[in-house]
Amino acid sequence: MNTFGRRAFLSTAGAGAALGIASATERVGATLAAAPQGAAREASASLTTDAAPDPMAYLSNVTVLAEFPIRIDSDTTWVQGVSINEDDGEIYVANQRTGGTYLRIDVRTITGAYVSSRTIPIATGAYTEGLPWFRNSSGHLCFIVRTEAGASYAIYNYTTDVLGAAIPILGRAKADVDGNDFVTSDVWQSDISRMYVYDWDSVKAGAPVLRHTVVLDSAQPLFEKSQGLVVNGGYFFIIQGAAEGRPALTAYNAAGRMLTALAFDKVGFADAVNEQRPGTISNRTAYRYENEAGCTYQGKLVTLEVVNDHPTDNYQARCLLIVHNEIAGSRVQTTLPAASHDTGWQPVTLRSGIAAYASDTVPRWRRIGNQVYVNGAIKGLGASPSSTPVGDIPVLGRPDRNLQWTSPSSGGSQTNWQLSSSGVLQIMNTTFPTTGVGTWFPFSCTFATG
Repeated sequence: MNTFGRRAFLSTAGAGAALGIASATERVGATLAAAPQGAAREASASLTTDAAPDPMAYLSNVTVLAEFPIRIDSDTTWVQGVSINEDDGEIYVANQRTGGTYLRIDVRTITGAYVSSRTIPIATGAYTEGLPWFRNSSGHLCFIVRTEAGASYAIYNYTTDVLGAAIPILGRAKADVDGNDFVTSDVWQSDISRMYVYDWDSVKAGAPVLRHTVVLDSAQPLFEKSQGLVVNGGYFFIIQGAAEGRPALTAYNAAGRMLTALAFDKVGFADAVNEQRPGTISNRTAYRYENEAGCTYQGKLVTLEVVNDHPTDNYQARCLLIVHNEIAGSRVQTTLPAASHDTGWQPVTLRSGIAAYASDTVPRWRRIGNQVYVNGAIKGLGASPSSTPVGDIPVLGRPDRNLQWTSPSSGGSQTNWQLSSSGVLQIMNTTFPTTGVGTWFPFSCTFATG
């Protein structure tokens, strides 16, 4: 049985219709009604025959599944994607150089021991940052790979060493499979806006059928360079982490709402790894680490972390397969809040010369889910303000287009305000005839984003 067939991707988008249901012999799927606001799992859910863990629980609790070197002999490639075949107890790893012209796929045992490799030609700029696999009708091991720099994929038969032609598909570089859903994304570097959900059987047949496009929470940026996409139980996980950055995760539900964001603390990650495998990271403050890829294992999120106690020598780097959702695992300290449903009240950054009108009207903003609240009152403006910026709001509190509204001000006058999509809060004009530095300018607006 293809282990990718164990999970159902269910969405409340479109009255809660399931995006994909596999055969009854592989899993149990169901159409779920929309969860009430604030429900723990919101718009995503999964019913499985093996009582798989909640994909959103214990993301910071980890164990180490496998360890292996980043490079083989004198090869200078770098890990780009990973997947796990639970049935055969194998790990599959995609490797290539930046701007390289070939992709190497490694087969390893579930503990990381090397088994075999094959290479295939690719165009410069093509990246396989995700390695979905399947066995065809002949039982041959096949992979979904990216051989062109544009939005396409190809099927590579590893058993026979035959590479198929490029097939157009939305999304580039990153892909994963959840049940009978093949998911790609437009994510590139730090920008992301959509997930594309295809029928997995149609992708394997070389004629991809798009089932659904999920528009993601547009106000939520990625914290680091995107490195991989994992879909688990109907949740999208964007794996992030630049070479000198911090391994990070951002999770979205099937309706596109950002649910969770976290990043590993460097020392905390080393301590968690060493608790699992003593002595793995000896230089816990100066080692190099990078979050390079992701997949699932036994219904749990897996990330591939590259760690190196000798940062000047890439051949010393090791790949660690880190299993998350482990209730009894080692807890990694995070440097971002684990839950980002509610930002709490945050200050508006006021422009020079602008001040809060009073201590109980300090300008502030707050985001709860996809609702943003902005309010306060200011003073400090000169005569006849017109199109005057007074403050700035960061990405999480910005609308996706310019918003205008009218608020009362001193002397019963009216003031027209605007909050731009770039986060600039400004007064457009006012009817108060004699404005000065002490004139009262309150404001309040609420809007939905994402």
